[in-house]
Amino acid sequence: MGTPLAGTQPRQDPRMVGRMSCIAVCSVKGGVGKTSAAVNLAALAAMEGKTLLIDLDPQGSATYSLAVGERVPGGASSVALDGQIDAVVKTATVNLDVVPADFSLRRLDTELADVRRPRRRLRRMIEKLGEGYDHVILDCAPGIALSIEGILRAADLILVPVEPAALPMRGMDQLSAYLAGDRRLQSIPMVAFLSKVDRRRATHRRLADELPNERDDIIGVIPYAVEVEEMPLKRKPLVESAPSSRGARAYADLWRAVSERLAA
Repeated sequence: MGTPLAGTQPRQDPRMVGRMSCIAVCSVKGGVGKTSAAVNLAALAAMEGKTLLIDLDPQGSATYSLAVGERVPGGASSVALDGQIDAVVKTATVNLDVVPADFSLRRLDTELADVRRPRRRLRRMIEKLGEGYDHVILDCAPGIALSIEGILRAADLILVPVEPAALPMRGMDQLSAYLAGDRRLQSIPMVAFLSKVDRRRATHRRLADELPNERDDIIGVIPYAVEVEEMPLKRKPLVESAPSSRGARAYADLWRAVSERLAA
């Protein structure tokens, strides 16, 4: 495991001691830095306590980024339906385990259609897998579907990556409105962070400077950086492979902000 970043470990609030926290990282569209955030936040959480990352994206990018094999007994969709504890795999990062994904998850919504109370089943599956962990991070598949609705019900906090442009910001507001319209989801706080911020672009620079001050639900800014893009090639979290980089420091700031919201 890489050397912990100085100042990355927030002081644990007494109200959070003794209970598992669950963070769902989700987005309406793909390619916005969702998995990079999930992997790095999981690694930072593991510096504080035992952490489980559940990869729920059929592409298995989080699984790959942690150098874990994608083959799961019975397929990842079976894990999601049955909550098989033996699917949990240790990673090279101390205190960090993963439930790997594979392409079978693409069938999850179809299979859930034949299950009684599918949303409740998914929530209970996540709670079962999370037993014995201090933190659970969910790397959700892009979009909103039946499975995502059930997965989000297990979360204490919903974290959304948003690119700094008008349409992605509109998409975040639409997601917020969708959650507010579901009585089982409206009580779960949703926050966002600006992702892939390229300060060479005037719009990115302006939004990154203004939005965190104007909106209480924007809690972090992750830069567009080569080390972030290359993280899957190194197959380890950026906070371990390049702990002093801009990207690693930004993820550390984001984790502190997430921890503060969880403790509030």
